Amino acid sequence: MTTKIELFSDEHEMEFIRVISAYDEDFIAEARKLKGKFNTTKKSWDFPIKAKEKVEMAVYMIFGMSSDAASEKVNIELTFLESVHAAKSSVIIAGRIIAKATSRDSSAEEGWGVTLTEGRIESGGSRSNWYTRVEANSVFEVKRVQKKHLKLLEKNKSVSFKIIE
Repeated sequence: MTTKIELFSDEHEMEFIRVISAYDEDFIAEARKLKGKFNTTKKSWDFPIKAKEKVEMAVYMIFGMSSDAASEKVNIELTFLESVHAAKSSVIIAGRIIAKATSRDSSAEEGWGVTLTEGRIESGGSRSNWYTRVEANSVFEVKRVQKKHLKLLEKNKSVSFKIIE
């Protein structure tokens, strides 16, 4: 699932900001601080429009993604230098879901626009404390990464990347 930020109006013409994203405990905590409400129908977090800047900053800090849909995008080869796992969540790098699982037994799969070319991804742990894991030396081809988010990748010590055609 790709993270999305949308503006919308309710039946009373009140404006809101909607965030559709993968499950992430850090984002949930931040959404609650910003008075967000989870919309079970849309599977999104909805916020009053006055919180727009703070919501966009939270999405950027947690998912590495901004609302600037017009930014230039590139394809990259992403190599994990060490094993990375996410407790009860997806492995997310630079705003993209690289590997996701929904339980210990669900088995992990690549995110949208992501292809595992070498290595292994898996889910594991206990029934109530499951995780998603990407093994060290796993290589992925990731399509349409926002070019401005490559700076986040440069700072991430657990991965390396190169731009591909």
